[in-house]
Amino acid sequence: MKTLKDKDPFSASDIASLVWAKSSPYKSLKRHMIETGCCAQVLMRKGPGQPFLKELSRLTGRSDDENIRLIGYITALHDIGKCHPVFQKSADDLPQVQRLKEAGCLASSGVRCHFRHELYSEEVLDRIWKKTQFFPRDTRDTITRVLSMHHQGKNGGSCEIERETSLWEQAQDQLEREMRQVFQVSQLPPMPDFGRGDAFALSLMGVVILSDWLASSEIFEKFAVTETPSLSDIRAAAKRTVENCGLVSGTKLTSYDDFCELWPEISREGMRPLQKECAGMDYHDTSLCLLEAPMGEGKTEAALYAVSRMMETRGKDGFYVALPTSATSNQMHARVNELFQRHGLAPSRLLHSMAWLVDAQAQHHHASLGDDDDRQSLAQWLMPLRRGLLSQYAVGTVDQAMMSVMQIKYGVLRLLGLTDKILVVDEIHAYDAYMAQIIEQLIAWCRALGIPVVLLSATLPLAKKKELLAAAGALEYEPSGDYPLVTSVRSDGTVTERSVKAFIQRRYCFTLRPVMNDREAVASLAVDKVKNGGCLCLLMDTVKGAQALYPLLKEKATPDTELIVFHARFTAERRQQIESECIAKFGRNAGANRPKKAILLCTQVVEQSLDVDFDFMMTEIAPIDLLLQRAGRVFRHDGTTRPDGCVRPQIDVLVPPKHNFAAIEKIYYHILLERTEKYLAAHNVITVPEEMRQCIEEVYSEQSHDGELQKFSEKLFSEQLQEAQAEGIILPPPKDERFFARGKDARHFFGLRDDEDSQFCALKTRLGSDSRRVALLQPELFHLARENSDRADVARQVLMQTVNLRLFDAPESEERKGVIGKNFFEGEKLLKGCLVLQLEEDNTASWGSIKIIKDDIIGIQMEGV
Repeated sequence: MKTLKDKDPFSASDIASLVWAKSSPYKSLKRHMIETGCCAQVLMRKGPGQPFLKELSRLTGRSDDENIRLIGYITALHDIGKCHPVFQKSADDLPQVQRLKEAGCLASSGVRCHFRHELYSEEVLDRIWKKTQFFPRDTRDTITRVLSMHHQGKNGGSCEIERETSLWEQAQDQLEREMRQVFQVSQLPPMPDFGRGDAFALSLMGVVILSDWLASSEIFEKFAVTETPSLSDIRAAAKRTVENCGLVSGTKLTSYDDFCELWPEISREGMRPLQKECAGMDYHDTSLCLLEAPMGEGKTEAALYAVSRMMETRGKDGFYVALPTSATSNQMHARVNELFQRHGLAPSRLLHSMAWLVDAQAQHHHASLGDDDDRQSLAQWLMPLRRGLLSQYAVGTVDQAMMSVMQIKYGVLRLLGLTDKILVVDEIHAYDAYMAQIIEQLIAWCRALGIPVVLLSATLPLAKKKELLAAAGALEYEPSGDYPLVTSVRSDGTVTERSVKAFIQRRYCFTLRPVMNDREAVASLAVDKVKNGGCLCLLMDTVKGAQALYPLLKEKATPDTELIVFHARFTAERRQQIESECIAKFGRNAGANRPKKAILLCTQVVEQSLDVDFDFMMTEIAPIDLLLQRAGRVFRHDGTTRPDGCVRPQIDVLVPPKHNFAAIEKIYYHILLERTEKYLAAHNVITVPEEMRQCIEEVYSEQSHDGELQKFSEKLFSEQLQEAQAEGIILPPPKDERFFARGKDARHFFGLRDDEDSQFCALKTRLGSDSRRVALLQPELFHLARENSDRADVARQVLMQTVNLRLFDAPESEERKGVIGKNFFEGEKLLKGCLVLQLEEDNTASWGSIKIIKDDIIGIQMEGV
């Protein structure tokens, strides 16, 4: 290699061969560019980039092979901005940098800014592609802006080269020409103007980010067997890396023309009407399918059959089933895996914050964390919580899908993971205005990216239904009000409704009990309910209310009464145990395990999707649709032996005197509670499904009745405020004309927060969820975790002792902070986002003025809040 002493002057080719991309361990820029482009090609051909390839081929009218070469070339150029003297000087100890210094190429280039190479890449490629006219202007502007955003959330800017500009620009030109040759795009004619839209931009961004991480990973290094590998070596290493990371689809769930082939335990005679309707539908151009039916109509089996058909007709490889809570996700995960086992498929992945506790497959998939930013990013994304959306099949909470359209760092990777899937959202009625706004935007992006959606609901108001279908592109749609119903939206916006006959008719008897604020009376009524035997579900609207009621129940209940408490404020390990106990004692297959006399004191965790059955129910008042959901847990399973005198579903609704709903107005709107109480006072028996639509519409109607104007206006204002808050944290609606981030600061849309930094993150999937995941550890485990946050076995033990708590009060002073600091730490690596507290001998911990009491019977209590 020449130096200043050499006879021939230092050339642009010399710079191009010396510039580095990775310093520890060293990797040349040229090699990293080639490796990244090769990883992108594998992702397009065999990984989550396949739907993008199909759409690209449709847009350009060119072959898959030509477009794979094109994306390899574009992705390879993502780091061309590193060919800049300021960036190169940041690793002074490299021999290659010393040679550039000796040649005088770095002498006058001081670091005048926090240099961001990806922003400079945009400038370089804009200059080069203007000159070569390889892309039309709109496509060029979109692609260069996408490449400038592959490191999200990084502060800084680019800066001009002070001297020797022409030599460095010539080196950049040299690198671009070499990438054109490596990826064989020189013979391709100029590109058509295809890359203006948001769907194209975000798909390309996801492929570029993931490819860059893969090419930077230790996994890739292990496959690169030679110091200077050949192009074929690199391509083979890229293929093995993508496969090793679990990003290649496996066996596809077969699409059966016959419903009973997918569900062999269901006979043709035993099919529910909803299932028969879904079995006979044409799914070739269906972009959204909504199943509305009451509990017990077989919605889950019908939905998964529809998913299998849509996977075939829409060319998708997998699905993601999204549910409201971790408990409902756990139960659905078990049902899906039973189906997979029956058909010889590998288990699906469970995807929520505590998935490690119940998903054995997830426990063994994590990557070691390196020092390089890209390696750490890949390692984090290969951990179960995030990787699941890149897996072929996954079940989890709706939050994981919602984050794909929020202004969260690398959220586009979630969208990339969804593009080859069918998205299923269960209990679509269960979300407030804030969450609904985000989900509607998610549905809009699914439409833009060609992701079919299946929605399930038992109690969906017509106004909300119209909004969901509008997000899917429905045109001029007025719902009929029929129920049960299957509604489908085609890609052209056409809506089709199919009325379905109900399989089960149930008459629920509701009795208003004005004792809600009298705990003594509530406890006495509950104990009296089971005096002759039977299983009672006593559902309170708040954890605090359930915990306060427990001592009274314990005092009044007879010794032969099993008393179980179940709510969200238990440690993960204990909550999992209680959940399993409830399924074993009150589930479909309980049999002899079903207690003779029991009271389950619970909160809304039992309300959605848990397949449990009770003889009686007492519940604090809630909006009518939620009461009907709760009622669906009474007399749920046919063939269950009931106590003497228990002949029909009876629900006692606890109400306060004079509509004084007090604390629960923080959870539910006063107007909905008041209307619900009035409706039940006039209609103490509701027949399901015939009267479900009627009662829901009467309570949720936007027309205010006498004396309701102010209360109804308060509800509308609150919902509008929630929607506005949601709009402020989500991506703009997808458009075809122009990439939304062009001409604006990309950081406005991406990289504002990391989705794991929950303690700092203002971008929440649930409004008001200012909670921390807190680990409450005995001293031995506390000290082990403090020193071993990168060990998966330790992390799993810690996560089993976590609970979500609202902790706002920080230590008041530096002295106080120093004391508490001995007994707490912020989790890192595998425990990132978790606050770890050490328990004292009395099973308590402190955080500022808050005292936390760990109790395995009634759950975590908090004093001082």
